[in-house]
Amino acid sequence: MQDQQRLPPGQPAPIKLYGTAFCGDCRMAKRWFDQHGISYESINIEQDERAATYVQQVNGGMRSVPTILFPDGSLLVEPTVRELAAKCASTVQPPVNTALHDPSLSSMEEQVVPHQQRKQVTMMNTTMVRLLIVGAIAGMVAGAMMAMYAMIASATFLSQGFFTPLYGIASPLLGPSAMMQSMKQGIYLAAGPALLGLLIHMLWSALYGMIFALIAWATHLRGMLALMGGLVYGLVVLVVMSFIVLPIVGAGTMPAMIGWPSFVVEHLIFGMVLGLWPLLRPADVPRLATRPA
Repeated sequence: MQDQQRLPPGQPAPIKLYGTAFCGDCRMAKRWFDQHGISYESINIEQDERAATYVQQVNGGMRSVPTILFPDGSLLVEPTVRELAAKCASTVQPPVNTALHDPSLSSMEEQVVPHQQRKQVTMMNTTMVRLLIVGAIAGMVAGAMMAMYAMIASATFLSQGFFTPLYGIASPLLGPSAMMQSMKQGIYLAAGPALLGLLIHMLWSALYGMIFALIAWATHLRGMLALMGGLVYGLVVLVVMSFIVLPIVGAGTMPAMIGWPSFVVEHLIFGMVLGLWPLLRPADVPRLATRPA
């Protein structure tokens, strides 16, 4: 969808602002254009795949927004207000607002260096940080769904007690007493072990979520392929936890105690929820653009 401001007849082609609906820098740039009476065309790359591909191509594979294309073919990516003012002062003709000639801006143009070279590393770092944060959140959501299934299964057909999975996670640090008591009583709440088990589980979930985010970014996981990849990833996590992590921390018998079928289902749920993330929100995972030869 495009939110276009029309130019009067005879005016040059408008500035094109490629952005997203929830981008604060995009709103800042639009507000600055509006305040100075500069016409522009706003293009939402979340709703325009061709525009998204263009943004990636000019930003080294990153969906960096706002990416602003000027009529002379030059670009600004994630500019500050000062950079935007300096650029418009030199390219927008005729000047549309005397504010563009503020003496405080007179030397700005000399400070503007090729933007893509100057911010390439910064853009990559920013994108990676955002990707890892969103991946950690997705991992914790997947971990919460996994824990809910494990606790319901433990309280029902496994007959091991509702909070037993949390006590089992905390047992390498606090000992097995809370876990054994829960298995005997069914409903047994010990707040300390339960909270510690939940914290440990969520930290591992966030870590695996970040790793999955990097894999999704590097392999361009999209659509049903992302869902299938998530399921496979859940099984990989199962293998790593069962045969490496749990034996190291002294909980190698946990899968057998829970039951392998239920343990497998838990990890498939974890992987499925992770896979649904790039399936339902592909814009969260920037894709590497194919560089022209």
